[in-house]
This record gives sequence, structure tokens and C-alpha cells, in this order.
Amino acid sequence: DKMRLTGSFARFWCDSIISMEGPAHKEQRRIAMYALHPDFIASLVPSFRRTAIDLLNSMSDPCEFISEFSEPFAGRAITSLLNLPHEEAEWIAHDASRLGLAMGVDAKSHEPIFNAACDRLSDLARDLIAKAQKDPDENSMVARLCKAAKGAQISQQQLVDLVVIAIFGG
Repeated sequence: DKMRLTGSFARFWCDSIISMEGPAHKEQRRIAMYALHPDFIASLVPSFRRTAIDLLNSMSDPCEFISEFSEPFAGRAITSLLNLPHEEAEWIAHDASRLGLAMGVDAKSHEPIFNAACDRLSDLARDLIAKAQKDPDENSMVARLCKAAKGAQISQQQLVDLVVIAIFGG
């Protein structure tokens, strides 16, 4: 079918928690809920607050709220969640936005763009998982995912997909 999506994003979408049902979905949801426990999210509030204040202080008057606050805040929130430097925020947020092109009516025409973004974010997820498995850091959502996944029926690719879906959702 000429309209059917192909490539890494299509595989990600079909195989990730978004498209799962039953016990496999419940197991991945349990892992994600552990990683995103309210206490962990609450520990990030000071970072979110500092980011918001910094962005507000740098805004022009009048401002363009989406480009000057919303977009940079989302990217920095993702880097806080992943325990990455804020310098990584722009490209990560940009690629997360590019994944959204797969949701449009003209998605097929954007397939190379969102597949490339999916590949880059999957590579980032693999790197973060390898680092977390080698040197666990409780300040990272990825380390928390890895900890919760120990002994669970979840593949390495499913773990990668959980990280990517968290970035995409961010």
C-alpha cells in the first residue's frame, strides 16, 4: 500500500507500548510507572522551576510565547528527565517534534524526516540505556527504567522504545 508508513518509525509505533495490549502492555506500563514515580518527578521540580525562570527572564517584550518559552521549556524538561545537559535540549526537542509529522494526513511525504528522527532518538536511548546499565544513576529516568526492567519480560528494543516514547510524549 502506497500510503502505509514504512521504516523505523512504523516499526517503533507498531511494536511500542502504544500498540500493545494485555500482559505485555501491563508489564511495560508497570516499568514506566516505576520510572516516572511522582516522587521522582517531584525531585525535578526545582530544575523545571529554574528553567521557567531563566526562560521568562530572557523573553522579549512583546514575546512569541511558543518559540521563546513553550518549545525551549519542553526540550529542557526532557533533558532534565534524562539527566542530560540542557545543551542537548534543542536537537532532542526538534527530533521529538519531527516524530509528530507521522501523525498528519500527509505523513507519507515526511517519512524520511521522521524516520531519521526516530533513528537518532533510538540511538540516544540505546546510549543512555548502556550507560545506565553500566553505572546506574537514580537521577535519570532511564536508570529507573532499567532498574524496573530487571527480571521483567521486556526486550532491549522495548526498553529503547519506552525511552523514545517518553521523549516523544515530552
